[in-house]
Amino acid sequence: MRKIKIKPHYHGVYAAVCIALLGLSLPLQAASNGNRLLEEVVVTAQKRSENSQDVPIAINAFSGEVLDARGITDPLDLPLATPGLTVNEQAGYSVTYLRGVGSDAYLLADPSVATYIDGVYYPFAHGAAQAFGATERIEVLKGPQGTLFGRNAVGGAIHVITKDPYFDEFYGSVSTSVADYNGNRAVESKFHVNLPITDYLAIGVSGLYNEADDWREGTIAGKETPIDRTRGGRIKLRFAPTDYLDITLAAFKLNQDGVGTMFATNGDVSPNFQNLIEEQSREDGSVDTPAYFTLENEVYYGTLNLFTDWFDVKVIASDQLVGTGAKYDFDGSPTPLVGFEIGKQGADVQTAELQLLSNETSWHSEKMDWILGYYYFTSVAGMDEILFGVSESLIGAASPVGGLVNILNQITDLVGGTSFNASEPIFAFGLLETDSESIFAQVNYQFNDWLGLIVGLRQQEETRTLLESGGSLILPTGPAEYARYGGQSDTTRSLSPKVSLQLTPWEDTLIYMSYQEAVKSSTYNVVNFLNFEEPEPVKAEELIAYEIGIKQTLFNGTTTLAAAAFYYDITNIQVQFLSLFAGGAVTFENAPAAEIMGADFDITALLFPELWSGLVLTLGGAYLDTEFTEFPSGQGFNEGDRTYTDSKNLTGKQIPRSPRWSGTIGLIQTFQFDNSSLELATDYYYNSGFFYLAENSDFSEEPEYAVMGARISYHYEPYDLRLTAFGKNITDEEYNYSKFTNDFGALDATAPPASYGVRLQWNF
Repeated sequence: MRKIKIKPHYHGVYAAVCIALLGLSLPLQAASNGNRLLEEVVVTAQKRSENSQDVPIAINAFSGEVLDARGITDPLDLPLATPGLTVNEQAGYSVTYLRGVGSDAYLLADPSVATYIDGVYYPFAHGAAQAFGATERIEVLKGPQGTLFGRNAVGGAIHVITKDPYFDEFYGSVSTSVADYNGNRAVESKFHVNLPITDYLAIGVSGLYNEADDWREGTIAGKETPIDRTRGGRIKLRFAPTDYLDITLAAFKLNQDGVGTMFATNGDVSPNFQNLIEEQSREDGSVDTPAYFTLENEVYYGTLNLFTDWFDVKVIASDQLVGTGAKYDFDGSPTPLVGFEIGKQGADVQTAELQLLSNETSWHSEKMDWILGYYYFTSVAGMDEILFGVSESLIGAASPVGGLVNILNQITDLVGGTSFNASEPIFAFGLLETDSESIFAQVNYQFNDWLGLIVGLRQQEETRTLLESGGSLILPTGPAEYARYGGQSDTTRSLSPKVSLQLTPWEDTLIYMSYQEAVKSSTYNVVNFLNFEEPEPVKAEELIAYEIGIKQTLFNGTTTLAAAAFYYDITNIQVQFLSLFAGGAVTFENAPAAEIMGADFDITALLFPELWSGLVLTLGGAYLDTEFTEFPSGQGFNEGDRTYTDSKNLTGKQIPRSPRWSGTIGLIQTFQFDNSSLELATDYYYNSGFFYLAENSDFSEEPEYAVMGARISYHYEPYDLRLTAFGKNITDEEYNYSKFTNDFGALDATAPPASYGVRLQWNF
């Protein structure tokens, strides 16, 4: 049942200012007229269910209905409703930055924005997994969440909650959509069924199947680009034989194959290679390497809830297995130069978490909430087979490729050969083991009606062990190793406190001030093709955050406001770079210091309820001022010829993927009839642009762009049937899902052009 929170009180002066800004009249009574955006969203940002407006954390929370109303069907759509959030897709993985904090991490390092699904931590960012299944809600927690979400949540956390089985009724939903862009087709289908077996046993089953043609007209190894397919299924079993026990067991499997962002064309060729390759257009470029991407993700997890008169007990455990394969054209052109093939890349992960939580009958519960917990994480992740191939045309090229050829010849000498040739690809491997344990506690104490205090602490110990790292040259006689390392380990011990002061100076107003710390553990550069030195650990990243925020419910419950200002001080920020001359694979280095200052806000308002009911405004914005305050010697490309250097002064540069300005505005009008409703919606998102590299070079820049969408939805209530016509990027804006900048140039993985489609959803 949708809830509209009606509050009779507002503060006169502040209300008058908001009325002038938003054009609101003073309503006597709120009337949503069925608008889906005016739901009261309950979140679990503090490991317990609370109204998002009562939580002293900057949160964007979206129920399944709100996601549908705002046209969000994929993690790449989340920034359109969450200013300050950047979600790109690189090599099949989601790359997430939040308030300027993030990492271009794939399997061998950790994202700085933690991903949770149903309370389970996912160390690897697979975009489809985040969007998978019947979504109850998505919570975007801004700012470090080191105390309660812990491991590597230095930038924040994204928590996806899927639908749990219920015992009271059989129900389900089926949804399918068809879209067209540039004459190409995309189909998305999903279903969910709730099956009550008894009054204490129920099963939930969800599934999806998506497929899409590539909108670009280019070719891969002379052939048309393949269809991208994603399919998966989830099953949940819930068992609650008594009022004191509730157990949920779940499993899902997800498969993905196609090309996606592995097909990226070189739109800005480096001067060093302009005699070998030509720049290509975004729409019809081609590559010679047969690029592809595959993903297999299998996860089993469970949650046990035990309710006692003293406190509640929750146990969450998971077993995760992920495997990927890929092939990528490193130069992004139809000229045979350099290609990569990842045959076996995967991870085996186990997690466990124990929580003791106060409840309504706990000691001193009228003034105090508390949580005490233990968390365990272990994984082995790496690449068993990754091939690096170089063509004869590149070996015969002039400087600066000569330096690369010298390195290749050194490898040949190490294995007793003469000189490198293109028929001898390089085979690299690397495995990294992670073991992490932590204990955490947080106490919320309410002194009186207007003053509260939160104190939290997390102690964590995490050990990274480089099991193996090395390379072989594949000779006609077989593989010949030229480097092998292993056995090194590095341990990060951290103590992350949190203090938050809460003020409620008048009804429906929360003001909070917080101090908190978070740590991202050290790691190793696991895979190197062309580097013969023993890998050294990359230092742990440490963040200290100060934040002040306000949350208000105004105008008889018709308007909600959340705003915050923040300052981050970061030490040893982990920065990614990739170059042939830096080892030929993704490498991380530490920038000694960085800082971020910014502010963001979100408003949802029922406009003119006395004059024009059913019209809702959503308005959000974010400002970021990011800077490497100390980075005297970083990796990059020299100006002019763009040759690789490891001693570039990057002090004063902006942090990558961090737009200075971003904002969104949307309008949704609902017309209510006797047994149906009509919903009209439009939204606009603006991004001022950002850089993909820490050096902030022009060729690594994503220029400013704006994306506009529109939807018309008809809901027939007797059958609970909804038909939606939608348009995405209707202004046909050109922008990228990612830009891969390397020695050869800037390879663009472009976002789709304008697309239009219909979606049919039936709830039964």
